[in-house]
Amino acid sequence: MTGRFILVFWSMLAMVAGCLVAQEKTEVVSLERVVRQTLEKNFSVQSTDEQVLAQMKKIRKARAALLPIVTATGVYTRIGVVPEFEIPGFENIKFVNPDTVNFSLGVKYNLFDWGMTRDRVKLEELGLESRQLSALLLKKGLAMQVSMLYLNILQVQEGEAALRDNIAILENILGITERRFEDGYVPEHQVLQTRSVLESVKAQRLQLLQAKGEMVMALKNAAGLPLDSQLALREIDWNDRLGSLSLEPLLERAFNQREDLRLLVKQMEILGCTRDMVGKTRLPLMSAGLNVELRNGIMPDVEKLKTNWSIGLTVVYNLFDGNASRWEQEALNHQLADLEISVLKTRRDLEASVRQGLETIALLDKISLVEKRRLDISRRGLELAEQGFGEGQASYLEVLNAQSNVNMAENNVIAAKYQQYAQWLAIRNETSGLEGLVDMETK
Repeated sequence: MTGRFILVFWSMLAMVAGCLVAQEKTEVVSLERVVRQTLEKNFSVQSTDEQVLAQMKKIRKARAALLPIVTATGVYTRIGVVPEFEIPGFENIKFVNPDTVNFSLGVKYNLFDWGMTRDRVKLEELGLESRQLSALLLKKGLAMQVSMLYLNILQVQEGEAALRDNIAILENILGITERRFEDGYVPEHQVLQTRSVLESVKAQRLQLLQAKGEMVMALKNAAGLPLDSQLALREIDWNDRLGSLSLEPLLERAFNQREDLRLLVKQMEILGCTRDMVGKTRLPLMSAGLNVELRNGIMPDVEKLKTNWSIGLTVVYNLFDGNASRWEQEALNHQLADLEISVLKTRRDLEASVRQGLETIALLDKISLVEKRRLDISRRGLELAEQGFGEGQASYLEVLNAQSNVNMAENNVIAAKYQQYAQWLAIRNETSGLEGLVDMETK
């Protein structure tokens, strides 16, 4: 007896300890925190940041071409057999020194290239701005992804809570039905039918829990949160967000802040700069070089170190290239025209999307009101059916049908609400930059 008591005591202690550990691991997070954590910890963001840093180094490399190139060389050579000849009455004459030393310093500088070197620097700087905008687009996409996951988890949680309430009601109905069956007032198939409905609702709840687990894991993975942590998502107050949406301010903000539109403009600048550089390739280029050396081996005194220097001026002119530069410029002109069309198309698609989104939000608001009225009616009908069932004036089928109506109405109310939230989030994504998704809870 004592042994069994000790076993039960330790089992209960282990359960309590497990609950305490679970509570310690549970972390309450907000949407804003999840988004910011994603932008800091996500591997794709880190990879893009490295690409931006690499582009910054390319700018430094391009600027280095504006400076002269200085080279220093030192050479020592030992010759085994030295050619010499002898003149009677004079010393032997050597044509070379067996130990040859040569130290040289060279300087080369592009005197004039029609600004092409500075154009290359500008091209790399535009490439950096393009990389930064691409990084913002990636971050914005990730912010939208985790925000939608956050909303979906909240929706599943609310749906699961509604199913728990429905399960409690069905269990109460099942208990009454079983007691009536035992007393001989109802046939067994009514008990089985009620149990079948109850098990069906339990299965729906388990499916929601499975979906929630998968989405929570995806959220933790994307946001860089500990994969073994327990998350509790903070509710969002959306009441102040859905009633202040108007078309013109949204479009104006979108045209000024959208990273994809800014990226298209930046790509046009890159093509324009490239086109200007191609046009300069047909012009002459001029460079100068200076070389100073200290060496031996210069006759007549080949053993003595002497200084020597040379200076040069180089002019390169492309006389004929088969009009390659001309055709390249025309190709770039067509690419620029294509980007201009893309800008117009993006702006038009954006306006159409925002217009449709605002109409959808207004329609979902009406649908939500209708579904809420339907839910109130269904709940009242369920109360009357349960009351009639308890008094023996309503059949179990009426109660089950009323419960099914409540379940369907609750699901529709939840779905309409979160569809409206998701549509609002989509409009915010369409009409703002990254900051619009990061600071959703503070604005």
